[in-house]
Amino acid sequence: MYRPDGRDLVWMYGSGWATDYSDATFTYARQNYTATFGSGRDLMFVGVGFSKAPASLVGTYTWGISLGQANIGQNGIAIGAVGPGFYSEGAYRCGCQFTDGIRSQPRREGEFYQEQFRKIMRGSQWIVIEVWNELHEGNQICETIEHGDLYINLTRELIDEYK
Repeated sequence: MYRPDGRDLVWMYGSGWATDYSDATFTYARQNYTATFGSGRDLMFVGVGFSKAPASLVGTYTWGISLGQANIGQNGIAIGAVGPGFYSEGAYRCGCQFTDGIRSQPRREGEFYQEQFRKIMRGSQWIVIEVWNELHEGNQICETIEHGDLYINLTRELIDEYK
């Protein structure tokens, strides 16, 4: 487990999915976590998709990087988000609808991923790779028949470059 500053990291996904987050939510989580795991443990909260971030979040970023919108969060820790591109016909067939109607962002054999990754390296304290196995959206970086281990290798190379 990644423990920045000795705190356990909790990733809060999308305020669009759960709209009633407040600082009271985070206080409650901290108190119960400490009661369960001991007084030496604390939590660090990071959020994605928060238009107005509660003060308890140490950083945020906006979802959508696979759409070609690499971004660096401006609330607290500068978190850069990156993805490989996507082909979402599978998600459309399952009933998912994207509000912007975009159905694909070509990967260009890894070039898109590398461009987006290098773009966010310049101003990010942390980098989050937004996807791993979102096969139905065609934006995975895990090993596949289609791409082999290209994205795993690119990720390793890009992280080494970032360090």
